[in-house]
Amino acid sequence: NSAGGFFAVEGTSGQSLSGTNGTGGVYLARGGFWNPMLGPTAANVSISGRVLRVDGAGIRNVFLTLSGGRLTSPKISRSSALGYFSFDDVEVGQTYVVTVSSKRFGFAMPSQTVSVTDSIFDLIFTSSWEN
Repeated sequence: NSAGGFFAVEGTSGQSLSGTNGTGGVYLARGGFWNPMLGPTAANVSISGRVLRVDGAGIRNVFLTLSGGRLTSPKISRSSALGYFSFDDVEVGQTYVVTVSSKRFGFAMPSQTVSVTDSIFDLIFTSSWEN
């Protein structure tokens, strides 16, 4: 206000948490250092594992579906020649359901629910029967 009055010098987000207020005049100023408010990042991670027969051999060409969390549509993966699969770019802090499906193999536990706090490398699906 150029006609006289009180002025305020405002800082950026987080600055109000540090420093001291200047007093004793018509101006309000905050001195001190900027104190950034840093929290944990929500970097994306991977969910991976393996699809196995009862004898421990990997099963290839099995479809896996990742759903839940904030996904707008499910993610699809297919197991490799040795049974390995992976879902990349998975948001941390969410709960997902991983489901396995195969025309040739059956699974007593075809779905597993996982709460993601970091990358998951050891999700295992073991077949219970084979066509």
